[in-house]
Amino acid sequence: MLTYLEGSTIYAQVLDSPLGNVFTAPKQTLIVNGPANMQGGNVVCAPYGGFIIPGSSLADLELVVSQWYDDTNYRFMQYRIGGLAV
Repeated sequence: MLTYLEGSTIYAQVLDSPLGNVFTAPKQTLIVNGPANMQGGNVVCAPYGGFIIPGSSLADLELVVSQWYDDTNYRFMQYRIGGLAV
């Protein structure tokens, strides 16, 4: 499993092995960018990261998502995402 930030969206890819092809594995959208007044669900204003928390699995993925959209608004949040596609 691989999670990454591309543009302002956090994606996951599930590979069949450590040598799996990241160019052919489907991307799954986890977190999307949105305005500060519309945050909720998987919408986060200025997301960053998508760091996998140890102990996560495909059935129960936990991520840390950072947010920093101005000088005073930095925070990090824990997201729990169930059932990634294999």
